[in-house]
Amino acid sequence: MAFLIENRENWSATEDLMQHTNLPFTDWVMRFPMPGSFKVPLIGEYDGSGDPSDHMESFRAHIILHETPDEIACRAFPLTLKAVAKEWLGSLNPKSVDNFGHLGQPFLGQFLATRRRKKNPAYLLSLVQGKGETLKDYLLRFNREKPAVESTDEQTILSALMHGIQTEGPLMAELSKRPKTGTLRQFNSKAEKFINQEETISALLKSKAAENKPAANPVMTKPRVFVEKKKKDR
Repeated sequence: MAFLIENRENWSATEDLMQHTNLPFTDWVMRFPMPGSFKVPLIGEYDGSGDPSDHMESFRAHIILHETPDEIACRAFPLTLKAVAKEWLGSLNPKSVDNFGHLGQPFLGQFLATRRRKKNPAYLLSLVQGKGETLKDYLLRFNREKPAVESTDEQTILSALMHGIQTEGPLMAELSKRPKTGTLRQFNSKAEKFINQEETISALLKSKAAENKPAANPVMTKPRVFVEKKKKDR
């Protein structure tokens, strides 16, 4: 196999370290040539305490972006582990992993207990616009919370938004004119229009308040009077 690396002197320090580490990869994976353009994933090391899915998604994004071969992905993955996670990798049977699927699935299964639990879609109904909260702030808060909810369809999200926005607000008045809400894209388009209106009105009110604010009076200070004390005759 002429395409396999034969001269170890040309290997990077990272590759040499990997060759001297007890890893569960087959000879084929270990001997696959390291691309000269290979970049070590800078995604932070996983120690077994966080959500393994987050770590796996970040790692996959890196290897897809750099078009990393499956064999190299296997050898690069240990570089992103530490502590308990690295110990788990060392406990796998020698030469038991010949592709990344054989590594990724056991990894996710091993640290399943630390995975974040998604909330029920009904949780979205609890996200309501507070009194005095702008439409922009409410939608930002809603979108921050949405990823924490189990996968749900567009209609459920729309229903939660319709339930959450202020009933006396101008956006609700506009939406109430139509029997159907439409798509999420249409909702966002309408919401953006009213957010712009809110921000324009807010800016005008602040400008008006600044104009009406009375100018501060200069502070008048009394001149200091120094009284010379007469010395008493002894």
